[in-house]
Amino acid sequence: MTSARQILSSGPYGDSKAIAEDASSFMGLVDDLLHDATGIRFPDTDEGPPLAQRSIRRGLIKDAYRALTIRKDVSEARLIMTAGLRIADGNTPRNEVVVPGFRYVLAGDWADDAAGRAVQDRISKDLSPHTCSYVGAAEGEARQMADGISLLMNSVGDLGASVLDTVSGAVLVTDCPIDSAFLMPVPCASIINTRLLADPLALADAVFHESCHQKFYDILLCRRVVNEGYGFLDGALFDVPWRPIGGKKRQMDCLRILSTLHVYAHLLEFLLSMEGDMEGGSMSLESRLEEYWRRASFFLELSRTATLRNGLGPDAGDMADWLDSAMVQHRASFMDREFYADSFYRDEALRQVAAVSASF
Repeated sequence: MTSARQILSSGPYGDSKAIAEDASSFMGLVDDLLHDATGIRFPDTDEGPPLAQRSIRRGLIKDAYRALTIRKDVSEARLIMTAGLRIADGNTPRNEVVVPGFRYVLAGDWADDAAGRAVQDRISKDLSPHTCSYVGAAEGEARQMADGISLLMNSVGDLGASVLDTVSGAVLVTDCPIDSAFLMPVPCASIINTRLLADPLALADAVFHESCHQKFYDILLCRRVVNEGYGFLDGALFDVPWRPIGGKKRQMDCLRILSTLHVYAHLLEFLLSMEGDMEGGSMSLESRLEEYWRRASFFLELSRTATLRNGLGPDAGDMADWLDSAMVQHRASFMDREFYADSFYRDEALRQVAAVSASF
């Protein structure tokens, strides 16, 4: 096991199993709180809820919790939970396809699945104005997904397995400009475009990427990374210097900066652990490594600043230091490969920090 992988697999921000257990305990307390306030609790299932059930239950519980604790509206919370009872049926058939060899499933045909349709509605709403069509997976798609996950597991082993365990699986989409996504209203599920299925490297990258977002979301539930009442657009905002959308640079707040550094620290470990070079669609392994290192360097510089650390919760600095220690190991790996990236993104981060610091 590499030093970076050891770091990313351990401690309060790396141990995925411990994080999942703590997040589950928190959700259990939320479930009890909602039951006390509304008299409603979703039914248990013998084998654990299917993909659609797990996602919609957790999403609705979050919605009801926010109604109860932020808006102080018991009636709204009760309405959300009541509506949830109609779709969170513990006896619903498992309309999903198991990826052979892994604890990972793909959404099947959800035309007659109330929970599945509810998940799709939440995906469509969150992706708007982008549109997509949903693909009910069959054995062929499951085998292709197995090829991608196998590539990931062969590279990072238990780290990959523990991170993938934070989600139940993926919903496949097509006719969509987005390759993959993690959507906060759709927890425990990744959105994967079918065009990635024929490219094991791109697929492994996307599956790991989106599962890392779920891991980070679980961390937010059980670690003090954000302060109560945190507003995503209330503090400092930074311009991302690559891949503008509609001619405009994307903006990220401090939490998104930390979340994205968390993803890139994991993706770099995956790519650095792969042996040899292989083609992956439009980006070879080498070009992915180079570009991801540049991007990670941008987020790393921002994570080191007082602007970011003071803008988040008391554990944010500790988590940033943890990611920094993994990035130090990645840097050593790049030096061993005699790879020296240009510093444009890093310099741009420092320029933005100076500008933002002057206004806060």
